[in-house]
Amino acid sequence: MTHKEGALAEIHSVLKFGGQLLALEFSKVWKPLKNFYSLYLFKYCRDWAKSGT
Repeated sequence: MTHKEGALAEIHSVLKFGGQLLALEFSKVWKPLKNFYSLYLFKYCRDWAKSGT
């Protein structure tokens, strides 16, 4: 994220009072954890997003 203040202002403008924000970080992963991270990211995070939780 290059413009943190702008991003936070946008989040604030669209998030309802009492709402929740889920922020995911996508960064380079230490090679021994790459398979686990890929499973987590592409299976579990996607399933959570689809369920609306």
